[in-house]
Amino acid sequence: MLYSTLQKHTLPKKKTLPYSGAGQVVDIRKYYETAEVLRERVVHYLKEYSKHMEEEPSFSVDNETEAVMEAELSAALESVFPRKGFLYWMDLANNEKVLQLEELAEVVVGIRIFNKHVLSSSLFFT
Repeated sequence: MLYSTLQKHTLPKKKTLPYSGAGQVVDIRKYYETAEVLRERVVHYLKEYSKHMEEEPSFSVDNETEAVMEAELSAALESVFPRKGFLYWMDLANNEKVLQLEELAEVVVGIRIFNKHVLSSSLFFT
C-alpha cells in the first residue's frame, strides 16, 4: 500500500541537457603531483637552510644522518604547513612565496631546536 502511494506521488523526470563540457574536465592528480614536487623542493631547501644554521659548520652529514634530518624536517613541515596547502601556495606571486618560504624555514628550524632540547630527537644543533 505504501509503495502504491509513493508511485502516485513520484516527481516528474528531469530533462537532461546534453553535456557540453567535453575537454573541460580537469585531472586533479596533475595538481597533486605538482604540489608534491614543490613540497620535495621545499624540504630540500629546508635541509640546506638547516645545514647552514648548524653551530659547527664542519659537521659531516652521512646518508643515515641526512635521512633522519629529512624525516625531522618533513614532520616539522607537515605540522606547520599541510600537504594540501601546497595546492594553494602554488598560485601565490613569486615574491610572496619567497617571503613565506623564509618564514617557514625559520619556524621549521625553531621546531627542530625545540625538539632537540625537549625530546633530544635532533642529531643536529649540537
